[in-house]
Amino acid sequence: MNMKSELLHPSTTRNPGFRLALRAAALLLPVVVTLETASAQTWSGPSFREYAGVNQAGTGEALYTNALSWNRHDISWSSMQPTNGSTWTLTDLNNAASEIQTLATKNVRLLPVLGYCTNWAADLSSRQWTLGNDKWTIAPGSGGTMVYQQFNIATGALVWTKTLTDFSKFPPANVANWTAYVQKVVSTLHAAPYNQQYFQIWNEAQEKSGFWIGSMDDYIQKIHLPAAQVIHNAGGKVVYGGWPVSGGVDELIAILDRNNAWGSLDVIDTHYFGSDVFPTLRAAADSRGYPGLAIWQTEIGFTTDFAYVPAAYTKRLNWALKNNWTQDKYKALYFADWAPNDPAAYGYNCSLNSGSALSGHGQCLQALAGLLGGSSTLNTFPGVTSTPALTDSLSATSCMEVFAAGNTIVIATNLGTSDYNAVASMNFSIPVARANITKAERVGLTGTRVDITASLSASGSNTSLTGVTVKDPTGSSARTWNDATSGQRTFYTVITLNGPAVSKFETENLSIAAQTAGVTQTTGTDSHFSNNTGTFFPAVASGQYITYTVPNITAGTYDVRVGVKQYSVRGTWQLAISRLDQLNSPTNVGSPFDEYFNGTQFTEVDLGLWTPGTTSDKAFRFLVTGKNASSGGYDLSFDYITLIRK
Repeated sequence: MNMKSELLHPSTTRNPGFRLALRAAALLLPVVVTLETASAQTWSGPSFREYAGVNQAGTGEALYTNALSWNRHDISWSSMQPTNGSTWTLTDLNNAASEIQTLATKNVRLLPVLGYCTNWAADLSSRQWTLGNDKWTIAPGSGGTMVYQQFNIATGALVWTKTLTDFSKFPPANVANWTAYVQKVVSTLHAAPYNQQYFQIWNEAQEKSGFWIGSMDDYIQKIHLPAAQVIHNAGGKVVYGGWPVSGGVDELIAILDRNNAWGSLDVIDTHYFGSDVFPTLRAAADSRGYPGLAIWQTEIGFTTDFAYVPAAYTKRLNWALKNNWTQDKYKALYFADWAPNDPAAYGYNCSLNSGSALSGHGQCLQALAGLLGGSSTLNTFPGVTSTPALTDSLSATSCMEVFAAGNTIVIATNLGTSDYNAVASMNFSIPVARANITKAERVGLTGTRVDITASLSASGSNTSLTGVTVKDPTGSSARTWNDATSGQRTFYTVITLNGPAVSKFETENLSIAAQTAGVTQTTGTDSHFSNNTGTFFPAVASGQYITYTVPNITAGTYDVRVGVKQYSVRGTWQLAISRLDQLNSPTNVGSPFDEYFNGTQFTEVDLGLWTPGTTSDKAFRFLVTGKNASSGGYDLSFDYITLIRK
């Protein structure tokens, strides 16, 4: 699947008027404000809800409860300063401030978009710019208009002419006017009691998008960089202005390169690209020295294909979980929240809500959020295999993503047209003992469950699940939507265990049960750590140790994995585990691991199986057993401890 294949209606990104109509409609929806204390923005780990958001919703969106934690909309310059020299009109800014406080009571955050130009401040001089074989010119016309033209460079032919009276997508004649508006918004919303952290600069600026009239270098130099400086000076974070699918990703990367603009970003953002845009941008940012740069898609969707949400979100979530998802690092916001329930209306069946009810998109999002635990910590679950054989993928025609959410394993099967029509049922091998599985269910796009526990059987230390039907019952919404799509068809298989499927413990959050006297653990930050923070034990000799308390572990069998930061002064350690009340009699788990590396490397160490016989707090002791001959020291570094149920 190429980067544009998940977008059925890319032209919608070039309709600024529809954004304003949807925003106005959203503000007319009933606003329900719950009276509760605003919760602090603490992060307990990756979750579906932390990843997902929406555009242009009101404060009463029902999906905020379990599925969405962001709302995005504009605070326009023209509404705040409609005429030159006028005093600030603060209605929109005050509404945004109030919205931030109301959303905070629901643990939802606002992403304000700063833009566009106000007519009186626009650059109305003659300009021209090129991209590939296209040339555009803009020049004053009669009666205060501007004449906008596109030419074919190779032939010299005029492609079109437009006469403009709206100059909101122009660069400003004086950048100071633009930054004064940015300063007004940021200084108000970043300050207490609003404490707004993220600000997005403009929206979909690109030569062919309809949201920018000028060269992209002008955009970076006159819009993006000046605004980014204001935001950073205030202590805020910068979100790039939603690079649209009308331009290629390579063009975005080249623009940032030649303007030396990577360092101005906290978040790089694209709109309506397929899920495989994420690894492309991750590789580009990492290779330029920005491994901590967040990657968001603040607009996806806006399609009549009701099978879109399940495959789009499960593939993106799986990739994020496998690519060092730290707080706010990866997100996808659906566009838009609402459209009229009227087949003649623009946006009909493209939004999460259709009139007063959830659309098919909203139903699918609600069901998926419920399966993946909403705000609860989400992990991948390794080792599940299928027949026919599928693996996780952002680009394969058919794929399978497997998640751990609480006591459940959730298998999302996404099938292309050929496999959907050729394969009647799927078989799965689950790397968990049959005795630890309490239920198996097949779940459709809207959350309809069918109990298939009778199809489970023991297969050595694993469990087989056979004959899981691919197609939903005829006449069901899920069957209708899957049959109709030209994209991937999705169904879910949910395996419920008698305990947590995956338990992940950040070492910086664990209590220290014991350690060598005189050797004190420290913490340090690095964007490659799973929560941006890891621990360091500065051992100086063999025999020194640190023991962590890992709380409330249920009796059973687990695959034990430890995240470490390897380096040139690291030692070799052996893990031994006991009950917390039996610190002096631990049992070795796995083989010694040498943390030495000539450079820096973040590694997950698989130590194999461990079977505690009782449910209790456990003591995990890391004992220094020596060091590599090339190592300059004995110190150890840890990121997390993960226990995977078997």
